[in-house]
Amino acid sequence: GLGSGGRDGGSPRRKEKSRDAARCRRGKESEVFYELAQQLPLPHSVSSSLDKASIMRLTISYLRMRKLLCSGQYSLPNSKRQSFDGVLLLTVKVNFIISG
Repeated sequence: GLGSGGRDGGSPRRKEKSRDAARCRRGKESEVFYELAQQLPLPHSVSSSLDKASIMRLTISYLRMRKLLCSGQYSLPNSKRQSFDGVLLLTVKVNFIISG
């Protein structure tokens, strides 16, 4: 009636539509996280098994390290720049050991 403001929970059809929309959003979000994980310099076997929180933490760590190394504050010889990506892999292994 008046004043209910639609708080009766909505029709079953509306609930189903809302669930479908939420499922679609989660699917798109998962795709974006998967793409982000694939951009990290990690073996596929590692990047494909990360959860969303780990992907975010590792991405932030990687970007911070890149920013620090690219700032000129710390310089690496060219021969060492290739091993930079290995630092991230080591970070992943340490995080798994600590949180595992």
